[in-house]
Formats: sequence, C-alpha cells, structure tokens
Amino acid sequence: MASVKLSDLVLDYDVYPRNDISSTHVASLCDALEMGDPVPPITVCRKTKRVSDGFHRYKAHERLKRETIEVVERDYKDDAELFRDAVRLNISHGQPFDSYDRKRAILRLSDFGLELRDISDVVRLPVARVQGFIGDCARGFRGQPVVLKSGLASLLARRTLTQRQEKTNEKWSGYQPAYHVNQLVSLLEAEIAPKTPAFVEGMDRLCELWFAFKKKEASKS
Repeated sequence: MASVKLSDLVLDYDVYPRNDISSTHVASLCDALEMGDPVPPITVCRKTKRVSDGFHRYKAHERLKRETIEVVERDYKDDAELFRDAVRLNISHGQPFDSYDRKRAILRLSDFGLELRDISDVVRLPVARVQGFIGDCARGFRGQPVVLKSGLASLLARRTLTQRQEKTNEKWSGYQPAYHVNQLVSLLEAEIAPKTPAFVEGMDRLCELWFAFKKKEASKS
C-alpha cells in the first residue's frame, strides 16, 4: 500500500463497471473520512494509474480537497483484465450493483471475449442467467448491443432501437412505466397539481402524445 497524489490518478469511465457515480454514497464517504473512520485503499493500475476500484472514494477525497490517497497497485496485462478485476472488486463491496450495472458489466465482459463460465464467476450469477441477460439485449441504432433498464426490458428486448429509444433507455429511471403514470394519477386525484409552466406544458404534451399514439395504434389494427 502506498500514498499517492490524487492528481496522478486517472478515472477512466471506459473501464468503470457502474452506470454512474452516486453523490449520496460520496457524501457518506466524506462523513466517514471527516470522522476519522477507516476507509479502504483504492486499487489502481501500476502502469497507467487508472483506478480499477474506488471511484467513490476518489471523489470523496477530491470533494474534501485532500491531495493524497492510499492505494494498492496491481499489474494488468490489458483493458480486459483491468475491467474484469474492476467488476470483481466493485461487486464484492461498497455500494451494491443494481440490475442495470450488472447487465452492463456482463455485456462488456462478453465483448472482451470472456466465456460464459468466466463471466458467471466474475458477476456471481448462474450461467443460465448470464446467458439470458446477453440474449435479452436490444440492438442500438448503430448496431451495437444495448442493455435495457428494468421497466423497458419487456418492451424492447431483442429489438433494434431508434436513436430516440436508445437515449430514452439511457435516461430511464428503472421503474415500470405504470409506476410513473400512477404517481401522476395519485397527484391529480388528490387535487395536487403544480401550477408551474414546466408542469403544465409537460402534462399538455403528455396528453397530446398519448392520444396521437392511440390513434396510430388503432390505424394498424
């Protein structure tokens, strides 16, 4: 273990196994650091100084304006080995992987050429489930495999997406569409309706799109 300058390290999101950085988790790590609680060292590639495990801990040190951080250095022969280790380390501790993170990791490991059994060992899932995740991917508008978020998987699995559909999947909350509809219905039934221009415009647009969608579907039958 060694202490290195934060500025010497690289956060390479191409080999980051999670979908994004959780600001909530970073804040909790900041609290732990300020209280003097023990925080494990991060793991970095000895040659490239890329972080393979510890993005949230790095961000917490950065937020607290700390110049150095404790690291464990490892040697990786290529990006495939680095990413494999990043998944294995991230999945075993810290903030839990959500379903989307796990599926993205499976697809990326597959792209790196790992066999199903090896991927299964890394993500700690049965081979059949790994195979199912890969098979249920959609195809992006550029032809690349796309991991679908929960709530959209049953609607888009094995389809070729438009650019707009692909972008919608990236931004989707992960909830079922009916959840969001029911939330709006509950607001209106309780006579709670924001009067802001953005909400009014959004609701008008929602109604307009829904009636246009129903009309289009009816014309197909």
